[in-house]
Amino acid sequence: MKNNNKGFSLLELIVSFAILGIVSGIIMSMVTTSSNTYKSVTSDVNLQYESQLTMSQLQEYIVDCNGGICFDDNKLYLLNTNGTGYVAHIFRFDNTDGRMYYAREPVVIDESAGTATCDVPSGDFMAGYITDFDVQLSATDSLTTAVVNITFSVGGGEYTATQTTTLRNDVTIGTSFDTMLVSVCSG
Repeated sequence: MKNNNKGFSLLELIVSFAILGIVSGIIMSMVTTSSNTYKSVTSDVNLQYESQLTMSQLQEYIVDCNGGICFDDNKLYLLNTNGTGYVAHIFRFDNTDGRMYYAREPVVIDESAGTATCDVPSGDFMAGYITDFDVQLSATDSLTTAVVNITFSVGGGEYTATQTTTLRNDVTIGTSFDTMLVSVCSG
């Protein structure tokens, strides 16, 4: 009579489960590492995309400015004339919520009083995840240059975008919005 012992011994099962546990642990470690890398890369790509989009929009307005420009109190003011009046483009960074807002407002000129006024509304959402916004303005030989620095931060990642733009037109550089308004609109 033959003795057919089909099956596994307890020792074989224990060794098999130990090997399966080690292989499963390695696979889970690789999946976790890959997932974390994907999240980090995705976060960095999103920050770069947000910064490129924001910088492109800002550059479009800055390069076409034809009246005056100033940066004051986390706000970039661009003053343009449309032939019949003036329009202010206002880019406002709110450091409490990390967002940038854009508003376009007409300028009201009172020639009898020699004043110009413009409301500065809250504006429409333009960009998020911003931790710092700075604009340096300079003028040499009738060329006005704006250097914009914006720092974006999300998910532990940080990205600083810097863009230098030379304006097409000769404009007035103001130290404050009110003085720029009066200077440009009265001249």
